[in-house]
Amino acid sequence: MAKELKHAIGGRIRLIRESREGTRPGRRRRRMTIEELADRAGLSVDYVNKLELGHYQPTAETLVRIGEALGVDVRELFPAEAGQGSPQKAQALDEMRAVASRYSTSEVRYLSEVMRVVMKRP
Repeated sequence: MAKELKHAIGGRIRLIRESREGTRPGRRRRRMTIEELADRAGLSVDYVNKLELGHYQPTAETLVRIGEALGVDVRELFPAEAGQGSPQKAQALDEMRAVASRYSTSEVRYLSEVMRVVMKRP
């Protein structure tokens, strides 16, 4: 697994864990601690911490366990740009997701429309 992808997956895990947005539209949840994620996934706190920092290469089984513990499909643990584009673009998109996760679905759609107008793109 490429170094950039390990960091991107770790960042996505942290982003989802710290997000207050629920897995279903309109649902909110409280933020999950590293300790809670480790316990739910049957992993050590140290492992989860280093995984989020991009120090470890997770196995498919580990990713499935983390996805289940977070209540998300394992595909959500991969950045949208995995394998495509630059790591900087993937990081910028992850930062946008982090900001957007603070808002409701309708507010995110509104922000998307504002971006299209400002950037003059379809």
